[in-house]
Amino acid sequence: MSKFFHYDTTAVKRRVAVYLLPVLTMLFLIAFIATITGILTFRFLVGSGAVRLVIGAAAAAVSAGVIYTAVLLDMYFRCGIRDSRYTFIDIQPRYIILSLYAGDYNGILQKTDKAATLRKLYVCPLENLREVKINKHGKVVLTADDGAIRPYEGCSDRLSYYFVAGKLKMSEWWHNESGFKKLSKMTVPSCFMPPMPMFKTFVRAKHMCDDIPPEKPYKFEEMPFVRMKKLRRTRDADGTYDRKW
Repeated sequence: MSKFFHYDTTAVKRRVAVYLLPVLTMLFLIAFIATITGILTFRFLVGSGAVRLVIGAAAAAVSAGVIYTAVLLDMYFRCGIRDSRYTFIDIQPRYIILSLYAGDYNGILQKTDKAATLRKLYVCPLENLREVKINKHGKVVLTADDGAIRPYEGCSDRLSYYFVAGKLKMSEWWHNESGFKKLSKMTVPSCFMPPMPMFKTFVRAKHMCDDIPPEKPYKFEEMPFVRMKKLRRTRDADGTYDRKW
């Protein structure tokens, strides 16, 4: 079983729309009322402070609305694009891999000024998975053998992995031997899908992993070495030949 789930941005889009629609409606009403008021009173209050006050209030309201809209759009692009790229669940025949976005590092890294993206990576072997449940907060909790779950944290480009004969290997050699802690529980955020479909997916992956037949050890059997008996040959059998000195 192999499945890949990215961060679901549906909730973020809905939240941005809910927050943005009333603000845009209010800005439109303020701008409309300020425009109509300015047009109706401009003939009578030319040069007075009332017109300037109305225009200033409308400009301040529009500026505040633009800033608020920019903040919401930044939240949408940050959560919808960046988090979706680095936040995912990778289900393999023998592993459940959870990746979470952990922020940006804008300092000097490895003697370069290049900014780095940080993330957390959790590796849970399905053969060590013992329980899958949904807690009271509506999140899926995976319980494995003591110390079977390996959490990693660091730069995103150093947390890549690959598979060799079904076994997970990290690209950096020290992550295969050390560089990680040992956990027995892992909580999966509810930003991928509803809890119940995620729960059923993990249970199905566990059952399919248990059905994989065990690997048979490869035995190298040496062929028996038999020394061939040397045949004695006569001169007549060999024939004659001329040597070229």
